[in-house]
Amino acid sequence: MERKDRYDRTLAYLTREGEMHNRALLSEGYAKVLTIPPNDRYESTFEKAEREAKDTDAGLWSTCDRDRIEARSAAARRKTRRERAAARRRVGRAEGAERLGYVPMHGWF
Repeated sequence: MERKDRYDRTLAYLTREGEMHNRALLSEGYAKVLTIPPNDRYESTFEKAEREAKDTDAGLWSTCDRDRIEARSAAARRKTRRERAAARRRVGRAEGAERLGYVPMHGWF
């Protein structure tokens, strides 16, 4: 599990009163799923909670423009799949190379 994403945002699973806070926010309709690989252990749980909130018009889902939100969600899922595929390709290339000195770089230097 990574502690920070590439934008230096903290990535964490939180609990409150024995329940996962991340899931509670989704179930109550006050959050949207955003999966940052490799932190995807609860992705299906979170997606189910979001879907249930949408179906019952919980929280913010009762007053939103669903078509626009669905289009953005689909675009984010496509981007996440592309990022995962790129990461698998990088790992595959690295497996054939010597590990000594291999450091994945992100951003511009």
